[in-house]
Amino acid sequence: MTKEKEKVIEVSKEGKVGVIRFHAPPLNIITREFKDQLEEAVKWVEAARELRVLIICNQGKYFGAGGDVNEMMESDYQVDKLEKIIQRVTDLPMPTIAAMDGGAYGGSFEIALACNMRIARSGSILSFTEVNFGSFPGVGGTSRLIQLMGQAKAIEVMLMAYQWPAERWLEYGVLNAVADIESAYEMAMRWAKQIESKPFSGPRAVKDAVSSYMRPRYEEFRGEQQRIMEEVEGKSDIVNSSKEFLKKR
Repeated sequence: MTKEKEKVIEVSKEGKVGVIRFHAPPLNIITREFKDQLEEAVKWVEAARELRVLIICNQGKYFGAGGDVNEMMESDYQVDKLEKIIQRVTDLPMPTIAAMDGGAYGGSFEIALACNMRIARSGSILSFTEVNFGSFPGVGGTSRLIQLMGQAKAIEVMLMAYQWPAERWLEYGVLNAVADIESAYEMAMRWAKQIESKPFSGPRAVKDAVSSYMRPRYEEFRGEQQRIMEEVEGKSDIVNSSKEFLKKR
C-alpha cells in the first residue's frame, strides 16, 4: 500500500473567500513537497471561479522560514518551479491577501509579496535572508520589493538582511496593516468579507487594472532574474554558507 503524503498545505472556503493555509508547523519550510502542494492549491483557486478573495495564511510559529537548506544544496531544488507558482498567485483574477501570523523569511516572504495586500501580526519578524547564503530574492521578491520601497531602500534591505518587526515594514509600505488586537488571519478575513460584499465585477476590475500596470515591469525583469539565479546556483559560497548554517542549527 502506498503511504499517503503528509498534508503540508490545506485549502478551504469561507463563503466566497478561499484560504490557502501553510500547515507544516512550526517552520512551514519550502520543501519539494511544499512546492508540489502549493501548486495544487493554486490550481484549485484558479478553477474555483466563484471565489471573490484569496487569503494565504499559516498555522504554526512561522508564516514560513524560507527554503529547506538541505534541499537547496542539491542540484534539482527547482527554484524556477517556485517562481512560476508564485507568479501564478500574482496572476490570479481575485484580490489576494497574505496573513502572516509569525515570521517570514526568504522565499516565504517572497510568497507574501506576490499577494496584493499583506497583514502581519504585531512583532512578527520578516526578513530577506538570501544574501547570507550567497544568493538573492530570486523568485520575484527583488522587483516587488523595489516597487514597494524604492530602489535605494530595497537594495539596503536585501544587502543588510535586516530582521525587522512587522511595524518597521509597515512604515516603508511593504505591509498594509499590522494586527495587534486580533490575529493577522482574523483581520484579513474581515477585509476579505468587506471585499466579498461588493459587486463581483468591481474588485475584479481593480485587480485587473493593477495587474495590467505591474505585469510589464516584472516580465521585463524576469529573464535577468533567471540569468542571475543560474549564475549563483551551485556556487561554492552558497554550499559552504549553507553547511555553516546547518552546523549552527
